[in-house]
Amino acid sequence: MRPEINRSKGEELSQAERDILALLCSGTDAESAKARQQLQFSRWDGFQFDECECFLIAVTKGPDCKRIRHGGGPFSSATVLQNEKALGHLDLWVIHGYLHSVDYMPFEDDPGYMPLTTEYTFGFIGRQ
Repeated sequence: MRPEINRSKGEELSQAERDILALLCSGTDAESAKARQQLQFSRWDGFQFDECECFLIAVTKGPDCKRIRHGGGPFSSATVLQNEKALGHLDLWVIHGYLHSVDYMPFEDDPGYMPLTTEYTFGFIGRQ
């Protein structure tokens, strides 16, 4: 169960959320470049599920916001580490050409909270 957070849809992404998204969009291909461009137009759009901290991303679609070509599944992933121990994966999802959400899939020893604090480090796995 996630802690109670008092945020409204449409608010700016937190710095920690932006940092994670920047990592998840750090691929060197053309579609990752489009994802980085979409980050400029992205806002926090609520939680995906009641029982977790997976968060949705709203992208203001306009002429400067190009669609990402992606066939399905996670767009990119990163390993979550604490004291060099892998705790799980963060996945960035793209739906209908736009950034959609970030979810966290913990391994067995992790309580499953979205790792947004400085006690975690991240290793970019790459584009899927």
